[in-house]
Amino acid sequence: MKPFVAIAAALLLTIAALPVAVHSQARPKNKVTPPAPHATMQKEHETAEADHSQWLSDIATWRAEHLRALATLADIQAKILRHEAALQEHAEHVRLHEEHMELHEEEIARHDKEGDAKDHEKLAGMHKGFQDKHGSIRDEHRQFEDDHEQLVKAIAALMKADK
Repeated sequence: MKPFVAIAAALLLTIAALPVAVHSQARPKNKVTPPAPHATMQKEHETAEADHSQWLSDIATWRAEHLRALATLADIQAKILRHEAALQEHAEHVRLHEEHMELHEEEIARHDKEGDAKDHEKLAGMHKGFQDKHGSIRDEHRQFEDDHEQLVKAIAALMKADK
């Protein structure tokens, strides 16, 4: 176990010496830079402090913008989820309307076999209700179509802006 400890210690010493070795190699050995006057150093510190202050202000602004963007994305996600729920409801309206139409078709077939004029008036009234409901679902679908087109365009614009 002792050889392992010795190897580990030697490795740690080598790693610890690396930054010093790299730093000392970065400067030419034959050229010594004279120390800067204190006033110059203080001026450089003031410049660095001003830079840091500006950079921290920039970072704070950017982070606030990121948070607002994330909040906007959350709003967009919520709108898409609400839209998806509404689409599911719309699909159910269409399914129920399809079911109603099939029942109406069966009633028409029964009427053709054994119905009388009184039944025909009843069927005509039911058909009028069917047509009204169909028109309402058509309008609803067109609105969804428009909404979806706007949503896809907005998402495409965001994706294009991201590239």
